Amino acid sequence: MIRSSLIFRAVAVACMCTLATSVPEVHYGNFSDIHYLLWTRSNAGNEDHHELHLGDLDDLEASPFQPSQQTYFLIHGFSSSADAEWVLKGKSDLLALYDVNVIAVNWKKLALAPFYIQAVEDVYKVANLTAAFIDWCVQETVLTTSQIEIVGHSLGAHVAGVTGKKVTVGQLARITGTEPAGPLFHNQTSDKILQSTDAAFVDVIHTNGGDVTQECVGLQDALGHVDFYVNGGVRQPGCLVIDSGCCHNRAHDLWVESIRAERPDNPTFTSWPCDTWDDFVNGRCQDCGQGCADMGFHVNRELRGTYFLRTNGKSPFAIGDTQGLEL
Repeated sequence: MIRSSLIFRAVAVACMCTLATSVPEVHYGNFSDIHYLLWTRSNAGNEDHHELHLGDLDDLEASPFQPSQQTYFLIHGFSSSADAEWVLKGKSDLLALYDVNVIAVNWKKLALAPFYIQAVEDVYKVANLTAAFIDWCVQETVLTTSQIEIVGHSLGAHVAGVTGKKVTVGQLARITGTEPAGPLFHNQTSDKILQSTDAAFVDVIHTNGGDVTQECVGLQDALGHVDFYVNGGVRQPGCLVIDSGCCHNRAHDLWVESIRAERPDNPTFTSWPCDTWDDFVNGRCQDCGQGCADMGFHVNRELRGTYFLRTNGKSPFAIGDTQGLEL
């Protein structure tokens, strides 16, 4: 937790500045620092990924890639990498349950701490290349955009959104934003952040939304077709008040847990449609029934609006349809 707090401080300091400051325009990486790492059931081990390269059709055809199968892109955020626990666990759980392609977008050299401002600028570089990569895969194989879903955390959520805007061969099936980054994205124009128009369905999980001066590093604004505010979407049980990193990262942990949430004996992330957290905690939302929803991987794609839920403070986080848990 100490490391995540230090990262938060780096973000806070960076965001006291603006992109108009005299910070030298040094780029800490280039397109060669963006990697697409493929896993399938035939190469499911963490170290067994096959790196794909835009334009190398011979390698794509010789790889384990299955163009007829559903394809998931996982995109990490600031000060992270494709080796992040949530990426590897999410990959493993997806492949354990489904015969799919999982591609991690590794842009760690462009997302290095403490260079947050530079990482924000590089969001668009990563998104442009990822959109070109998707266009190429669709054009060269039988893969369609209706088979493609992206899950992005923090800055990776905005990479996912801009990727969806830039893809030219069709509309992506789904984008899941887990705690989209807030610093330098508040009041940003729609072409630069995750939006509901970026895919056929966009769902967002909020766990630390608010202003950076109050140690919140996510966006609290509703961005998707459906937005889930976990424990109110600001602070998370089990996290220290001063540890925004813990709250911020909780979102991707919840998404990973949700992959198995509908298996026997696993509770779901049951969520209630409601206008505000205050209404939710004071019992002013409708009773759970047809109006409730399961947050995460198995979400109903017809949902619209804002939903609230409680969770436990440690794994397993899901508590099903229990509203009365003390936070």
